[in-house]
Amino acid sequence: MQLQALRPKHGVDLLEAHSLIRGSGWRAVLPDALPEPVLLGLAHDFKLIECGLAGELKEQEDDASSLATAIYIITKLLTQHSGRGEDAG
Repeated sequence: MQLQALRPKHGVDLLEAHSLIRGSGWRAVLPDALPEPVLLGLAHDFKLIECGLAGELKEQEDDASSLATAIYIITKLLTQHSGRGEDAG
């Protein structure tokens, strides 16, 4: 088996991510709180952002929904992290 076969083929659906963490604090988006398929999908989403910033994003990989999910996860962490004085969970 080649490493390429293990690479996620798609990202996480924004509605799926929202339903997983809705009403939860920032800890709900930490890796140990998320199921493995979601983590693999997020790896795909963050790789798209990395490639986009490096100018290596291929046209067929330009998926705005994947970018939205990754940004949603980061926003959840930034807005609710306990270091900001709002420890919601």
